Amino acid sequence: RDGRWVLEDDSYVVPDPPPPPPEPTMPELLERAGARVGGGADVDGEVEVARFHLRRVCELHVHGTHTVGESNDLSHLPATIRLTRAVEDEVNDDAQPPTHAALYITSEMEVARWRIADPANAVARSGDALIVTVEGVDHVSTNVDWMPSPARAFVMRFVYDADLERCRAALATSAADDPSATVPKPPKRARPEGRQDPDATAVETNAFDAKTDSASAGEYFRYYGLIPQQQNMLQDAVRTGTYFTAILENSVDFKDKVVMDVGAGSGILSFFAAMAGARRVYAVEASAMSEHCARLLAGNPRLRDVVVIVNGKVEEVEIPEKVDVMVSEPMGTLLYNERMIESYLLARDRFMRREDAGAVGEGGSSDFGSGGAGLSLRGKMFPGGGRVHCAPFADETLWREIRDKAHFWGTEDFYGVDLTPLREEAVRSYFRQCVVDAFETELLLSQPVSFAWDWTTLRADELESLDMHLEFKVQRAGPVHGVACWFDVLFEGTTKSRWLTTAPGLPTTHWYQMRLVFERPMRCEAGETVKGRMKMTALDNQSYAVTVELKGKGGKAVSGEWD
Repeated sequence: RDGRWVLEDDSYVVPDPPPPPPEPTMPELLERAGARVGGGADVDGEVEVARFHLRRVCELHVHGTHTVGESNDLSHLPATIRLTRAVEDEVNDDAQPPTHAALYITSEMEVARWRIADPANAVARSGDALIVTVEGVDHVSTNVDWMPSPARAFVMRFVYDADLERCRAALATSAADDPSATVPKPPKRARPEGRQDPDATAVETNAFDAKTDSASAGEYFRYYGLIPQQQNMLQDAVRTGTYFTAILENSVDFKDKVVMDVGAGSGILSFFAAMAGARRVYAVEASAMSEHCARLLAGNPRLRDVVVIVNGKVEEVEIPEKVDVMVSEPMGTLLYNERMIESYLLARDRFMRREDAGAVGEGGSSDFGSGGAGLSLRGKMFPGGGRVHCAPFADETLWREIRDKAHFWGTEDFYGVDLTPLREEAVRSYFRQCVVDAFETELLLSQPVSFAWDWTTLRADELESLDMHLEFKVQRAGPVHGVACWFDVLFEGTTKSRWLTTAPGLPTTHWYQMRLVFERPMRCEAGETVKGRMKMTALDNQSYAVTVELKGKGGKAVSGEWD
């Protein structure tokens, strides 16, 4: 209505989140973080190996003038990240890799320090940013009384583009005495049928291992084993509140039932199921977060006799009984990224009770078609299906911002070197990056087209390749800069059905929305029909390669590829 989404009922209404703690001031934030001024005196016994200059640094997961899930911008002052190693009395070999890293704002104020080889730390690249999560602080000097050890996460953008990958490789080293580990490996593509990975040295034992590169899987489980990442999801009030409401208001579906929570993480959905009256809940979690889940369970005595924590992949664990209900939060950006929904479907096939042959087909109506969600299942899946929505958009500012990132490569005299031979490739590489952000609905050029999947009947192998046919009627003249995408999932309970949506114009979630931006936009007229397709091809790094092709009148066309 009037170009914006309108709620026709209360299906998106979620409980108010708990109030945040009192707002800390910047000095308090720095004090809690162990920031100090005049840091040079306390780093005796260390030698600096490398220094990277940052143009922006933000700390995630803080309360204050920003909302929960956003960040505290520390980049109002010059910032650097410095890599150091201990000075040995007998030898100081320049080939030795760094052992510690520290983040500074100004030249003297140390905000965080950590040991690089600590397995609790995580480093990930997202577009032109580096996301570093550090848990605990290990300072090599003897003055450690002032240094706390909170789990913290930072988003850093570098002054020099080349520094991003160099710094990522150094910080991601899992063993400080292994210099070869600092050389990054490119992500692997999907393997063609009939070919084996020449690097494989072990027999693949389950469906997850068969489809997933081992390095990608290791980083994935390490990332979700970190408390800050779980906090980010828990504090998403739309996400957590919708799950809480959908489960508790449909307690009839959980009362005295056996439930499985696939990818339980902190165990919050398992706890909700227990509150709804489940007789037994199996919380299956493959990452180290299962240990933290056990501590939460120990601290909530009323749930101890109901929830059972099962550490392992859902493709390989065993439980002593079939389950009536399955809950999970398996969604990624563009719904299927991370490929966890495939694990959700395999868990359904392995563990859910099914109707007798004579009872199949007696289900009621469903938002996903006749026969009802759970056509041959005796119980429910929360959620039981999902939809992806796509619409063309116009955003000149975003398009110029992406294009200008490659401006550096137009330099003809960079210390005597002509960089222009790489400019076109640099432009292509920036436009291949998906943009995950929130935007206003006024940017959309047409009504969205939607694609739905019923997860009670969908086969996991059908998600290896998704081909969606697009057709839009452009409502106003202008350039089509790309295609915007978002998703929602359905909790189809006996008492009430409820949607969890990531749509623009509604409360923002930690998924935001996704935009695929074309390198060369296509201009369209009002009322013009644009047709095309979007194809998603699964990769073994738990992601998808996405291609979009659009065609307008007069033979004009535009296309793009994204990783």
